[in-house]
Amino acid sequence: MGRTSMEMGIRVEAEHLQSVTSRHANNSDFTMAAVDTEGKPVVLPPLRTDTDVAKRRSEDAKRRCTAQREAFAGEAWAQTDPTSGRPGCHVENAAGREAAQP
Repeated sequence: MGRTSMEMGIRVEAEHLQSVTSRHANNSDFTMAAVDTEGKPVVLPPLRTDTDVAKRRSEDAKRRCTAQREAFAGEAWAQTDPTSGRPGCHVENAAGREAAQP
């Protein structure tokens, strides 16, 4: 998705324990930013898109990211990251420090 963030797809299945049948219950896309111990963004290795499915998912994630940036362009949290100069949002990491999420 980006250089310092990654989107993961989550699919939830509900299973009826007595009949051992399952069904799709929910799905979601979850984005995480990679940060070091000081809360600064860490560049991730490039995503391998060896299959058509992986390529489609990667392109879909990029479209979602672009749409979200455009939808929230006027919001303070979606402004350009002063450290990298890239558009993104600022989030609090686990250490309580502000980190840029591209």
